[in-house]
Amino acid sequence: MDNRLCSIEGCERVHMAKGYCELHYGRLRRTGDPMKVRKTHEPTFCTIPGCDRKHAGHGYCLLHYRRFMKYGDPLHLEVEKHGMSGTPEYTTWRGMVNRCHRTSYREFRYYGGRGITVCDEWRHSFLQFYKDMGPKPFRRATIDRVDNNKGYSPNNCRWVSQKVNNENRRRNGET
Repeated sequence: MDNRLCSIEGCERVHMAKGYCELHYGRLRRTGDPMKVRKTHEPTFCTIPGCDRKHAGHGYCLLHYRRFMKYGDPLHLEVEKHGMSGTPEYTTWRGMVNRCHRTSYREFRYYGGRGITVCDEWRHSFLQFYKDMGPKPFRRATIDRVDNNKGYSPNNCRWVSQKVNNENRRRNGET
């Protein structure tokens, strides 16, 4: 049996390969130097100013990391509560946001795919949309963009009938 010792001075371990013990040979393979010790990972903290929780991922603590993964924004606040999720206005708002910002949505190519967006105030708040547009003036009212080449915003949207909406399509007017 080979009882040679590690070639590092003062190390009394049995050599494993290339004259080094398991510890020093591992360091040689990882760093290129059998004596180099990797820096220890000191606990890091969330990069959000004022947050003193320990780091979990992407520079954020677990709370901010989960918000980042779910909403794309580590500072996203809880979903607003409005009690109107079953209303026709909410259904219109949800469809508008999906058409413009969800790439997997079936109509995305006609809206978001050609650059049509929902203004930030409306995109992130149904209540702001409802405050600006108000309730549907009649049962079958649809949302219409005055200028079809611009996005959804308070100064470019109105409630209209389906007939008026159909007359304002791209194929009937501008391209």
